[in-house]
Amino acid sequence: MILAIKRLNRGSKISKMGLFANFENLAFNFLGVIPEKVLKKFFSIVLAEVEGSSMYPTLRDQERVAIRMLSRTLKDEDLQRLKEKVVLIEREELPGIYLIKRIKKIDGELIWIEGDNKNPELNDLQNDSRKFGWMNKSVIIGEVL
Repeated sequence: MILAIKRLNRGSKISKMGLFANFENLAFNFLGVIPEKVLKKFFSIVLAEVEGSSMYPTLRDQERVAIRMLSRTLKDEDLQRLKEKVVLIEREELPGIYLIKRIKKIDGELIWIEGDNKNPELNDLQNDSRKFGWMNKSVIIGEVL
């Protein structure tokens, strides 16, 4: 899943229905009132739109997410807290290409990440540890809230 980090339009539609969708829309409309520079500077939060289906059903294509940016030098306890969480990564070999994945395993300084979509037809297309293997924890740049 490649992530497009861009400014969100307050009027954009949300893929979820019901009360949660109304709450989510309200939250993003509220965040949209706060200037992006303020969110990033004081709260280290970036608003983004998901592209792709590798994290389905957790995240859907074009769904809006808030990401708390993290230090690339995570402490061990902070890394352990992220196990099974959805994170934003940027591989050193592909600067400017962002991926959202779930941390499945941690082995010291190394992480194993996978998308949530278990559709076997997508296995060859997954851009995660099944393709790249173990990665250094330094690829983690944010946590999806």
